[in-house]
Amino acid sequence: MKLKGTVKGQSIVFDEPLGLPEGQSVEAEITRSTDEDEARLARREMLAKYGITPIPAGGTPVTNEMVNEIREELGI
Repeated sequence: MKLKGTVKGQSIVFDEPLGLPEGQSVEAEITRSTDEDEARLARREMLAKYGITPIPAGGTPVTNEMVNEIREELGI
């Protein structure tokens, strides 16, 4: 069984339930995750501490041409 989780103090909080009864003895091999997604999640959690919620990438990128068209429409 391979699961991902986050270190919280001296504990590891797994991303999904283990499906084992409370008090069950287990053995685990811990490796540090180097996934790009894990780094992105860590940055997002750090920003959340300061009340910053990044907007996920997606949608249509705004170009200078689009901005110039809007300015022309508004007469700016």
